[in-house]
Amino acid sequence: MSKSDVILVKDCMEFEPLKDGTMKGDFKYCDRSLECRQLGMKTDWYEFYNHETSSFDFDYFCTGCYATEENKKDDDEVS
Repeated sequence: MSKSDVILVKDCMEFEPLKDGTMKGDFKYCDRSLECRQLGMKTDWYEFYNHETSSFDFDYFCTGCYATEENKKDDDEVS
């Protein structure tokens, strides 16, 4: 089964599965998360060590689904 054979139920028409080294990619997060900043989409945060600033920073990965009142309550960490 190829990526084109998989039907994703996402609100964002430009969603691309995260390229994580697997054949299909990770369908939970969008590969364009760090370049695309669409408003109104549900995101999950991740923490990383920034070697340039010698501190911990965080950024967000987009799920490709609209944020709702229910899913905005949880500020989830990337899993």
